Amino acid sequence: MYALNLRIPIKTDDAPAAEASIQANTSSLSEQRGFRSFILLRPALPDKPYVAVSFWDSKYDFEAWRATEDFRRLFMGSTIKRAHDLRPVLEAFEVALAIMPGQPESAVPS
Repeated sequence: MYALNLRIPIKTDDAPAAEASIQANTSSLSEQRGFRSFILLRPALPDKPYVAVSFWDSKYDFEAWRATEDFRRLFMGSTIKRAHDLRPVLEAFEVALAIMPGQPESAVPS
């Protein structure tokens, strides 16, 4: 499984518009091959970034979504890009361990 954290610095005044933009431009995620889940985390402390977390079956599946118009709209001219002076930071991970309700704890093969 492939996991991504996207740290998005968003000014407090721009947060409602940025959240609406993210929601609108991630609406087709559930239709994407290999998509598992998406969570947008709002910072609990001032001056900290939002964090968008997504899980995919593979890096290949994420890269396929990255080539879509939804991805381009989200990051190439949306409220996110205009709402701050800093650029989002993408962190990618291979899942090493997953604990999920109703399933035994297990290592996930790479």
